[in-house]
Amino acid sequence: YLCLHFYLLQMLSSVSPGLGEAVLRPRERTFEFEEGLPSLPVPSLEETMQKYLEAAKVFASDDEYLHTEKIVREFQNGIGSDLQQKLEEKAQNSKNWLETWWEELAYLSGREPLAVIGSMAGFSSLIDSYWPSMEGTQIQRAAKNIYGFAKYFSMLRREEVPVMRSGSGTVFSMYQYRRFFCTSRIPGEQKDRLVSYFKTELEGPCPSHGVVLCNGHIYKMNLFDETGQQLGSNEIERQLRSIKHRSKRLGQRIGMMTADDRTSWAKAYTHLVSLDPQNGKHMETIQSAIMCFSLDDEAPKTKEEAMTSCFAGKNGHDRWFDKASSEIMFSNGIIGYVADHCPYEGIIISLIGNWIDDLIVRSKTDWLGSQEVHSVLPEELVFRTDDQIHQAIHHATETYNKHAKNMDFCASNFSVFGRNFLKKQKIHPDVYIQLAIQLAYYNMYGSNVPCYETATSRKFYHGRTETIRTSSQEAVDWCKGMNHPEAAPEDRVALLTAAATKHMMTGFDCMEGRGIDRHLLGLYAISKEMGSEPPAIFLDPLFCKSGGNGNFVLSTSLVGYQPAYGGVAPMVHNGYGIFYNLCKEHFFIFVTSFKDCEETTSVAFFQEIFKALLRMEELLLDSKL
Repeated sequence: YLCLHFYLLQMLSSVSPGLGEAVLRPRERTFEFEEGLPSLPVPSLEETMQKYLEAAKVFASDDEYLHTEKIVREFQNGIGSDLQQKLEEKAQNSKNWLETWWEELAYLSGREPLAVIGSMAGFSSLIDSYWPSMEGTQIQRAAKNIYGFAKYFSMLRREEVPVMRSGSGTVFSMYQYRRFFCTSRIPGEQKDRLVSYFKTELEGPCPSHGVVLCNGHIYKMNLFDETGQQLGSNEIERQLRSIKHRSKRLGQRIGMMTADDRTSWAKAYTHLVSLDPQNGKHMETIQSAIMCFSLDDEAPKTKEEAMTSCFAGKNGHDRWFDKASSEIMFSNGIIGYVADHCPYEGIIISLIGNWIDDLIVRSKTDWLGSQEVHSVLPEELVFRTDDQIHQAIHHATETYNKHAKNMDFCASNFSVFGRNFLKKQKIHPDVYIQLAIQLAYYNMYGSNVPCYETATSRKFYHGRTETIRTSSQEAVDWCKGMNHPEAAPEDRVALLTAAATKHMMTGFDCMEGRGIDRHLLGLYAISKEMGSEPPAIFLDPLFCKSGGNGNFVLSTSLVGYQPAYGGVAPMVHNGYGIFYNLCKEHFFIFVTSFKDCEETTSVAFFQEIFKALLRMEELLLDSKL
């Protein structure tokens, strides 16, 4: 039952819109259950400390572990008990005690650029099917794609997007959808802030325009007419063609500044809005827009080229990295995206994107919506600038290019088998590939390292994620067994079974609100609010060595069970980001790393994952599982 329940929850964390619709009850509103969801629980201090010691021991020498154990026991019986009490008191007055801390400490306080190393990026699965690369299709495809997002926006405003549930009927939080549209960061010198203008129809009026970036220009584009009716793709296409025609010469490149480090951009932002009140109005137009849309002249043809262009393309000036959601329309009709991770998780853009892809594929006409066209032209947002702004754009360009050139990508398929084969072998596909990732690293480097996998906590009010620490002792023992020349196949199978069981139990605890990393963050945040020095547990070298404070060498996430492509940069300089789709007959695997790290190579690590998947298949077949 435990394994089955984990399987259902994990499946629904990446559920397709179709499955979500299948459990739709009559007359439900998208957000009507949010206030009734259970509060995020606070785990017991004793349980978290024991789990932390178990996770840290994997990476400790005997002396290191004894030192850490002493620190943990002193924390548990001393200041940690006081912090736990204060955290529990906070939880009594808040349905999600973590929410503000998570956004501020994990995202808004970071001073590194959002561009390249701080954003999510990916591309539409239509590259594999209905919309292969084809020059001359950019504007028409862009118009249909924009129409799809505007239609989904209208559905969300009317609360017609189906409520997601687990297989047993447990309602999942839909709150992240509220911040997909009409949401943006505003840079600050010490800390950014997040603003959202989205409202449902019951809550009141809401901005309904889009913003288009093209060759350094920025335009406000109507997506609805003056009566609130959605414009059809023909009208959107007309406006986009006007924008392309008016943008033949390079524009002001204001968007480039959003690619700079956050403090530099905050200073430039403050100066820019001080130059002219109209500049501030233009900023609010961008921040309140449904989305940003980029008309890009790059033409990626392969998946790897598409990932590179979305993450670190040559036209950084045609992005607004502060925006929660941005679509990129390349010259050959390939559709990509870049998004801020702070407002929502990647699964949200994956699900919405799949819904729009399905709308486009199933259309019986060459247009979507009304065929009517209008005469209103998009409004260009022209900023008043000075030498200081020109210097800021130059600085941001250098920052962007430095990070863009440093990214190493590998995006490819494992096509020998997919999740259908693994179901027949009675092993969870996600557990299988997670263990393959760890085996790959062990084979390549001769050791195991801290590994992060995302678990959903959306069964709770405003729930986001928890960390599955997948590098358990059981996983390490299995990796060693697979490389021991005298290990018998039955012993390797037993070790695999133990590692898989441990992974599932850890994942189940995380989704039930009994993980350790968010709890540790809460205890740290409480101590910070009290003005205290950080407790010794957070200063202990083993805390970071075992993955604490975002030091996971392997950062991994399941993107979905349907074709969807995306990911983020690694968490640490010598690490990898690994993002994968578990399709029925193949896996898509995307690996990221940094070129200036001599230890890492994305292609080589992908190949090690490939070989690990095959070795595990051989083990399963030989054992007759």
